[in-house]
Amino acid sequence: MKLGNFQTYKFNNWDTGTFAAARNDLTENVPMSGLQKAGVFATAAAGVAATTFAFAKHQKLPVTQIAINGKEVLGIAGASVLGGLAGGIAFDDKKYAKAKAREAFVQYFGNVSIALAFVTGAGKLADKINLKGPAARIVRGVTILGGLLAGVLTGNKVCNFINEKLFGQKVNRCLKPTDAAPHLDDTALAIKYMAGKETLVNSIMTKIIPIALITPGFEVGTCRKVD
Repeated sequence: MKLGNFQTYKFNNWDTGTFAAARNDLTENVPMSGLQKAGVFATAAAGVAATTFAFAKHQKLPVTQIAINGKEVLGIAGASVLGGLAGGIAFDDKKYAKAKAREAFVQYFGNVSIALAFVTGAGKLADKINLKGPAARIVRGVTILGGLLAGVLTGNKVCNFINEKLFGQKVNRCLKPTDAAPHLDDTALAIKYMAGKETLVNSIMTKIIPIALITPGFEVGTCRKVD
């Protein structure tokens, strides 16, 4: 029906798929409030703290002196992701719950586990390099940083694969500078391996890793996407 120079349509004649997609894009770009983000951060941090203290008790060491290697990183990261997921569901609109659950899977297996496997493997390989002096440090550094880079790139590919094959969402997401955030833990672990045992840097990295592992939980809790 025409009204003057304007064409009017019934709502059910709209391209509802396009309309829904536009609505989803707008909704995804609406950030969570500061209070909501603080709640997610708190729950992710609580998961990290509880697991870190549990490892300290198991190792019978003060929490500032515990040994943090592969299994500890996986345990702490898992608690962070679960804490962030719980906080995201509790403090955010329930329509984002599925997206947060998907992000939890992607973060843990794609961003944490894959990169960790590469960094840990590179660290073990570096330990077997029979060199001494500056040359040993250079080769060790290149080996571990190469493992970190390979892990980050492979993890990104795995994330895209999981989204497409498991969740039916084709996402060809390229790495950006902001993607370094979920890999703070891997970076700290890589630096720890490069520094070698019983060094000040190793000690500092051991303290930083649990803090860095709050990041994947926070990423999960603040993820927003409308299905």
